[in-house]
Amino acid sequence: MPVAVSNPALPVVQSVIVFTVLLWIGIGIIQWFVLSKWTKKYKPYKELHKKIDEKLNYNED
Repeated sequence: MPVAVSNPALPVVQSVIVFTVLLWIGIGIIQWFVLSKWTKKYKPYKELHKKIDEKLNYNED
Protein backbone atom coordinates (compact mmCIF):
# COMPACT_ATOMS: atom_id res chain seq x y z
CA MET A 1 0.00 0.00 0.00
CA PRO A 2 1.26 3.52 -0.77
CA VAL A 3 2.19 5.63 2.21
CA ALA A 4 0.77 9.18 2.31
CA VAL A 5 3.56 11.68 2.72
CA SER A 6 2.53 14.74 4.70
CA ASN A 7 4.09 17.96 3.53
CA PRO A 8 4.29 20.56 6.34
CA ALA A 9 3.84 23.43 3.86
CA LEU A 10 0.58 22.03 2.46
CA PRO A 11 -1.77 23.70 4.98
CA VAL A 12 -0.08 27.05 4.38
CA VAL A 13 -0.44 26.73 0.61
CA GLN A 14 -4.06 25.68 0.95
CA SER A 15 -4.76 28.64 3.23
CA VAL A 16 -3.19 31.05 0.75
CA ILE A 17 -5.27 29.61 -2.08
CA VAL A 18 -8.52 29.77 -0.10
CA PHE A 19 -7.76 33.34 1.01
CA THR A 20 -6.98 34.40 -2.57
CA VAL A 21 -10.19 32.86 -3.91
CA LEU A 22 -12.32 34.46 -1.19
CA LEU A 23 -10.65 37.83 -1.77
CA TRP A 24 -11.23 37.53 -5.53
CA ILE A 25 -14.92 36.70 -5.00
CA GLY A 26 -15.30 39.54 -2.48
CA ILE A 27 -13.78 42.07 -4.87
CA GLY A 28 -16.08 40.81 -7.63
CA ILE A 29 -19.16 41.27 -5.46
CA ILE A 30 -18.08 44.79 -4.50
CA GLN A 31 -17.51 45.69 -8.15
CA TRP A 32 -20.94 44.29 -9.06
CA PHE A 33 -22.61 46.54 -6.45
CA VAL A 34 -20.65 49.60 -7.55
CA LEU A 35 -21.38 49.06 -11.24
CA SER A 36 -25.08 48.41 -10.64
CA LYS A 37 -25.34 51.71 -8.74
CA TRP A 38 -23.48 53.47 -11.54
CA THR A 39 -25.84 51.96 -14.14
CA LYS A 40 -28.89 53.20 -12.23
CA LYS A 41 -27.46 56.73 -12.27
CA TYR A 42 -26.43 56.49 -15.94
CA LYS A 43 -29.86 55.49 -17.31
CA PRO A 44 -31.59 58.83 -16.52
CA TYR A 45 -28.62 60.67 -18.01
CA LYS A 46 -28.90 58.72 -21.26
CA GLU A 47 -32.67 59.36 -21.42
CA LEU A 48 -32.13 63.09 -20.92
CA HIS A 49 -29.35 63.05 -23.52
CA LYS A 50 -31.68 61.36 -26.01
CA LYS A 51 -34.42 63.95 -25.41
CA ILE A 52 -31.98 66.82 -25.89
CA ASP A 53 -30.65 65.24 -29.09
CA GLU A 54 -34.20 64.91 -30.42
CA LYS A 55 -34.85 68.60 -29.70
CA LEU A 56 -31.59 69.71 -31.33
CA ASN A 57 -32.12 67.61 -34.46
CA TYR A 58 -35.29 69.44 -35.57
CA ASN A 59 -33.68 70.46 -38.91
CA GLU A 60 -33.06 66.93 -40.15
CA ASP A 61 -36.46 66.62 -41.88
